[in-house]
Amino acid sequence: MMTKINKNPVVPVILVFIFANAAALVCRNLLAKARIDYEVLLVANLLLFIASLLSLYLQHKSAKAKNPHVMVRSTMAAMGLKLFGLGAALIVYIYKAGPARSTNAIFVAMGLYVLYTWLEVRITLKANKKKHAGN
Repeated sequence: MMTKINKNPVVPVILVFIFANAAALVCRNLLAKARIDYEVLLVANLLLFIASLLSLYLQHKSAKAKNPHVMVRSTMAAMGLKLFGLGAALIVYIYKAGPARSTNAIFVAMGLYVLYTWLEVRITLKANKKKHAGN
């Protein structure tokens, strides 16, 4: 019989961060053959991790508010900040790297973005379901 080890909503995000970093470091030679710069993946993963933690913090903080519009505004603000912040980081990377940029690493980072976003939504919906379970 399995029991939940930790009910902290941040744990899945930390696990994805650790797993993605470990995979990038362990598979560095395989990634190089596929023309994927593992250092770009590490930085992208770090940025996504920080953005996801910030987003979860804003969403869970707003979930305590009585006004339901606060949750919507907070979620939209977190998504906007994350999207524009990561977009700006991408533009800076493309500009600085020039022709040496790793396009494949950018696409893998986009996949990580989708994974982190899916995880945030799942965590938020699960927390919201528990909050309204008694109503």
